[in-house]
Amino acid sequence: MKSITKFRNVAVAMLLVFLTGAVTTSCEDEPGYDWLVGTWRIVAPPSEPDNMFTFYGDGTGTYWGPDDWGTSWNYYPFYWEAVGDELYIDFYNGDTWFYYYQLRGGSLYLYDDWNSTPLVYNIY
Repeated sequence: MKSITKFRNVAVAMLLVFLTGAVTTSCEDEPGYDWLVGTWRIVAPPSEPDNMFTFYGDGTGTYWGPDDWGTSWNYYPFYWEAVGDELYIDFYNGDTWFYYYQLRGGSLYLYDDWNSTPLVYNIY
């Protein structure tokens, strides 16, 4: 009888440890979240205009891109969220950009869909 009680106590303790870990895990612990933080400048394809993304750890960011005439840069603030291999960028003006993303060899690859040519960014 003592061994059954001891086994039950160990099983309950293990269950509590597991549940505590499951409940206290944050989305920010997902792989890739912190790796996106920083400023990324486009390097390919060459047909794309020069632009940069800055991702901050609090889920905000900025996009720097050419103005409508291509003569100067504009600044566009946004909120962002990485979920698995999906990146959501919600601009303050209501526009939303969606990409599939990969981080490989120090570069950030953004895809409109997995069959598209990626936009490639390097840390700036």
